[in-house]
Amino acid sequence: MLQKQKSSEQKDAEQPVPEPSVGLVLEGQYAHAPVNALAEIFSYRGRYTRSRFWGVYVVTILLAGSAALFPLWVALPYLAVLTWISIGAIVKRFHDRSKSGWWALVGFVPFVGSLWILVDCGLMEGAPGENEFGARALTLF
Repeated sequence: MLQKQKSSEQKDAEQPVPEPSVGLVLEGQYAHAPVNALAEIFSYRGRYTRSRFWGVYVVTILLAGSAALFPLWVALPYLAVLTWISIGAIVKRFHDRSKSGWWALVGFVPFVGSLWILVDCGLMEGAPGENEFGARALTLF
């Protein structure tokens, strides 16, 4: 009898405890979608396809143009966040090309660096299959 009680207590201890939620509750495979999307945008890990790279890069450039509407004390942190996101997109695109993220530093070379990133990240196809930076990114966006 004591053995049965112990095993049921162990089973209860192994069961995950649900976290309290506020607002919209997502269930199933989409339960962590908003958190994962934010983590992906601000992370330098993983891979981006060309279409995702262009989507993120164009949106950050458009949003950076809107910084002129804000006072300087708001615009500077806003631009810093957008810079972080756009460099992350470049790093992930280099990862998709089986290159180190340090290749993003080539962007600091005047004229040639920007052209290099445009061609290498924006036009060249990524490495097929899995590489040292993870599985092939989905092509949906």
